[in-house]
Amino acid sequence: MNSIRRYANPLFILLIILENFFLFYTHKQEYPFKLGQTQNATAYFLVSLSIGLLLIIRFYNQHIEEVVSEKKKTNYILPILFSAPLIYIAYKLTPLFTQYPLDAKFSDIIPLIQLMVKRFLTGVPVYVDPINDFGYNIAPTYLPLHWLPFSISELGHFDYRWMAFIIWSLCVIYIIARTVKHPVTAYKLIVPVLLYWLFKVIYQEEYMLMAYTIEMLIAGYYMFLIAGLNHKNIYITAIAITLCLMSRYSLVLWLPLWAFIYFISGHRKEVLKIIATVIVLIIIVYVIPFLSKDWGSFFRGYKYYDKAAFGEWTHLDDKGFPYQLYNGTGFAHKFYDKLKHLDIAQRIKVAQQVHLFISLGICLVMGIWYWFNRKRIDYKIFATASFKIYFCFFLAFIQVPYIYLMVVSSFVSITMYAEQLRYRTSPIQNN
Repeated sequence: MNSIRRYANPLFILLIILENFFLFYTHKQEYPFKLGQTQNATAYFLVSLSIGLLLIIRFYNQHIEEVVSEKKKTNYILPILFSAPLIYIAYKLTPLFTQYPLDAKFSDIIPLIQLMVKRFLTGVPVYVDPINDFGYNIAPTYLPLHWLPFSISELGHFDYRWMAFIIWSLCVIYIIARTVKHPVTAYKLIVPVLLYWLFKVIYQEEYMLMAYTIEMLIAGYYMFLIAGLNHKNIYITAIAITLCLMSRYSLVLWLPLWAFIYFISGHRKEVLKIIATVIVLIIIVYVIPFLSKDWGSFFRGYKYYDKAAFGEWTHLDDKGFPYQLYNGTGFAHKFYDKLKHLDIAQRIKVAQQVHLFISLGICLVMGIWYWFNRKRIDYKIFATASFKIYFCFFLAFIQVPYIYLMVVSSFVSITMYAEQLRYRTSPIQNN
């Protein structure tokens, strides 16, 4: 274990590279050492899981103190310098957005957001009525912070995809600004290099992700979440949780574990204040302006994901397999392949049940482990690691393992690496 701690930082970098190697390359036909779907999904899952476990190993049985203080004044020259490549990224994205105009025939993600924004800005209830503009019936599924920021794009008359890029960029700048306080020059350089390298990989290998989704916005939210879990200001933590919770459902099953970690570690007042703040923000952002207009809209929107999943499970490639299930990640293909005695809807139902059971189960296991080891590992470290571990299982068994969902996890990994650099360790002395 001491050897792992000694080489933790290069191991983090190696695992981050491997995580994206299995995400973007090894499942593709043109790759000379192409892995099968199950092999690739397993390799990707194990590498991602190892990042969370490595964080626990590095800080287990260790006192921690911050090398970088929250109160330390930031030298803004370095953050500006390290953030300069964002201008080049914007330059690269411009022709991409021009080449691929928004069209619901290819992806209805952003067109659906556009319609929700227009409803909101014209005073039409956003969630009450279904959307039929694309030739099929869609229940408005997205939570407010998934689409509400794009009101700025609509009012400013610029491409919605730039809004996703802007929010992602702000979070990148925030992470870099936190990292440049570190006294070791190499650490100041590695984090921005990893962030920009990942962007380059996405741009080269999955550019349609940037053309047709707003996943960079979600990635920004989750980067901010990891930073928020390591921030001393509880309101930063509360805002980070709210951003993620009000944009996508994936956080919700982990939150009881997060609260449990804070509560039993002796930070009861903190967790109660954070929970209260999150509840107030949800009421302000979602309940009063939207949910109160139609209390059934949440469940209709959530239920629509069953219909969307059915569409993906029946969308076959030229080999007769569901394209998104056999695209390199996730184990949903196992339910499709091994449950052929059931119809598609039944197979999806089984996959959903297993997904829920495993997601809750891993949180329970981690909660039990932390109960017995809470004096051996800092609560912020374990909260951060537990989220990565939970997220690995959540994404591995999700009913449609889109690659763009996994990209969020890649940015989480880099932010975890950046945040753990903040801490210096010393062994806990056994009594």
